[in-house]
Amino acid sequence: MRRARATAVAAAAAALLWLAGGAAAQDEDAATGKVLDLRVKILDLERKVTSQGGAVARRDKGREVRVGLSADVLFAFNSARLTGRSRKALAEAAAAVDREAGGAVRVEGHTDSKGSNSYNRRLSERRAQSVERALSKLVKADVSYKVRGRGESDPVAPNAKKDGSDNPAGRRLNRRVEVRFGRK
Repeated sequence: MRRARATAVAAAAAALLWLAGGAAAQDEDAATGKVLDLRVKILDLERKVTSQGGAVARRDKGREVRVGLSADVLFAFNSARLTGRSRKALAEAAAAVDREAGGAVRVEGHTDSKGSNSYNRRLSERRAQSVERALSKLVKADVSYKVRGRGESDPVAPNAKKDGSDNPAGRRLNRRVEVRFGRK
């Protein structure tokens, strides 16, 4: 009776862990209640928040924060000069850096796939530099910046539909500048 109860308890514990997404590894004596080695997988939590009508999208994953700024709000077509509409989005990004950044802040520019790879990489780098200059004037925290143009190499959405036709909504999402940093 005692042995049956211990076996049932061990089996129930293993089943609960399996249901919770973990795995249970049992020593051969675990059914008798001697040893039960439990391993549980811990998942990173991710949180996404969008504001300013989609101009700013924040994504928290673990200790990293990514603030995505829509290039359509920041810049005119084919330009790296910040528009007047960019002020609110940049102020929101600067506030997040002041509040939470610990150490280096990466500013990465991204484009859609229209145009050549080399042109897109240069445009994305010039855009990232413009955002870095603006942030360095707005941010009061003591942080360093690293600027990089990624061009079309890291899309967040498809630039084309499955049938090969243009995907304007996807391209719009890919035209962005990301401000990335670790939390204090």
